Amino acid sequence: MQTDCLTKTNQGSNMNYQEKTKAELINDYEELKQKYDSLKSLFEKVVNDHKMNANFIDEGVNRFRKIIELAPIAMAIVSLDGTIEFINNKAIKVFGYLNEDIPNMDRWWTLAYPDENYRKDVVNDWMGRVQSALNENKEIIGNEFNVTCKDGSIKTMYISGVPVSNKIFVLFDDITERRQAEEALRESEEKFRILFDESPMPTLLSEIPSEKIAFINKRLASILGKPRVEIIGKTANELGLLPNPADQSKLTEMITRMGYIDNYEIEKTLPDGSLGSDLVFMRIVTISEKPFCLTIIQDKSEQKQAEEAQKQFSSLLQSTLESTADGILVVNLLGQVTSYNKKFGELWKIPQKLLDTRDDNKLLSFILNQLIDSESFLAKVKELYSNPAQNCYDTIEFKDGRVFERYSQPQLIDDNIVGRVWSFRDVTERKMAEMALIKAKEIAEENDRLKTSFLHNISHEIRTPMNAILGFSEILNSTDLLPEKRKYFTQLIIQSGNQLLAIISDIIDIATIEAEQVKINNDNVNLNSTLKTICEQFKIKDHKQNVVIKFKTCLSDGEAEVITDETKLIQILTNLIGNAQKFTEKGIIEYGYNIVSDETMHASSILFYVKDTGIGIPLEMREEIFKRFRQVESSSTRQYGGSGLGLSISKSYVEILGGKIWLDSEMDKGSTFYFTIPYTQAVS
Repeated sequence: MQTDCLTKTNQGSNMNYQEKTKAELINDYEELKQKYDSLKSLFEKVVNDHKMNANFIDEGVNRFRKIIELAPIAMAIVSLDGTIEFINNKAIKVFGYLNEDIPNMDRWWTLAYPDENYRKDVVNDWMGRVQSALNENKEIIGNEFNVTCKDGSIKTMYISGVPVSNKIFVLFDDITERRQAEEALRESEEKFRILFDESPMPTLLSEIPSEKIAFINKRLASILGKPRVEIIGKTANELGLLPNPADQSKLTEMITRMGYIDNYEIEKTLPDGSLGSDLVFMRIVTISEKPFCLTIIQDKSEQKQAEEAQKQFSSLLQSTLESTADGILVVNLLGQVTSYNKKFGELWKIPQKLLDTRDDNKLLSFILNQLIDSESFLAKVKELYSNPAQNCYDTIEFKDGRVFERYSQPQLIDDNIVGRVWSFRDVTERKMAEMALIKAKEIAEENDRLKTSFLHNISHEIRTPMNAILGFSEILNSTDLLPEKRKYFTQLIIQSGNQLLAIISDIIDIATIEAEQVKINNDNVNLNSTLKTICEQFKIKDHKQNVVIKFKTCLSDGEAEVITDETKLIQILTNLIGNAQKFTEKGIIEYGYNIVSDETMHASSILFYVKDTGIGIPLEMREEIFKRFRQVESSSTRQYGGSGLGLSISKSYVEILGGKIWLDSEMDKGSTFYFTIPYTQAVS
């Protein structure tokens, strides 16, 4: 394209370019190269001064960082060369390390895993998972690692990740409390064993269904007068604890059907020959995933002591149930709630009075009002109650945005189903983190595409005026040019230079906006004079004979004095009018302002408008065009030019001035852009 342009220009000036000597051509080349290098250096300096590097252009990184800053768990961005590019506030809070503490993975390995042997194992494990994910183009399967924080504490983290382009988005799930809860549960079980053995109440633990005694406490062994080794493995009948066979049959039937027995009275003969009775309490408990029958025997004459022991027993069972982080509900075959923990009530926000009813149907009615898809939830509950042997694992979504995992399985005693156990876990934070990762990946991929498009556009926009400057500068070297031709070519060079300067100015403006360093310089501004000046400037620059530019005002010159930032107001209007001029081949471009009142805010605003009769804007692009590097379509970019920054800059400036911007448009008929700023009259 450059060669064609030069050839035509040389022919028009009756100059034979090819007749120049080799020395002259080399001299021209060196001179033009110096000019090009000077302009290139100036451009690079402006870009560098305003931090316009690849990281700035890649707006997706900034947008992604804003998203992951909102993530409820720790996250980080790591490049494939080991550079830790970013960690969010949650990660800083969890580990205590700032980004400068861990600039790369080598530093992270050293600080987070100070033990050399353990560090070696962690590095080998993690790098293997990363390589596997990269090879298979999948997410990085997570694993648990013990991480040393800055304050010296050690936290158990479940670390996973997602490879995107040349980066890895790493997710840290703090499971320290979960592991501590498991340890607390083990301690609770040990306490249970101690309490069991030291209880003053005769207590035994028997296997189901064999009824063989697996453990008895000291008190019962003392009463029986035998060593424990002679008691373990025998049944209660064999030891004479149930002299009446009918009692044994009745107890077995009741514990199988109900899952518990309270205050069952058994007659016995006292040492003096008189009759007495014992009260039997039984519960089905699970130890190491095996069911056992826990039996406590109380002399009826010691009713008070028994009541106290029962409280201790219930408290112990409830403490064990409360040690889990999940909400647990147990319902028997009659629809009666036999057990639940506090976490269940807290998760579902169920009032205590309703829980006290132990009515499964009432609880179900209360729960359904909280769910997005209550019909599916209810259908699944009915299905499980109709098929008692069936298991279930699914996810539940709430109207308030929470997400639960639901797990349910039958409660079995001696291979007989006696009820159903429901377990609920709040996984809202985990799901939000997963969604944030997916959203971030989509944004990163979209912005990779936008970056490429922007670089292509800006390269084209810079090369066009640069080619003109170089080409016409070369022509100006000719001594045969007439003054009129020289003046014409000089104007073209100036015009191209202004075009290049405008592109650089847009880049500087967007950099300043991105860095949040824009300052407002309010002063007295006459709206009528400002609109008139803008009109005169565009009439000088406009070479379209079929387009008329005009403006309208609604205030007299004396009333048009307001307080605002004149420079930013002029740039907003100039960008909008320039866009209208670019996309309007014939017709009218009209701009102006009106004063509007907001009754709810008890304030007035200045409503500006820029109306054209151009090509129009599709409905689906009316939000997109205000985003950085966005234009209506790639074909328009090639036909009409532009960096795609003007409307983004205008929108940012309008919002900084305290207003808003929007548009109406009809394809092939034109568009009208509106924006407001606060109406503050200047004091004379």
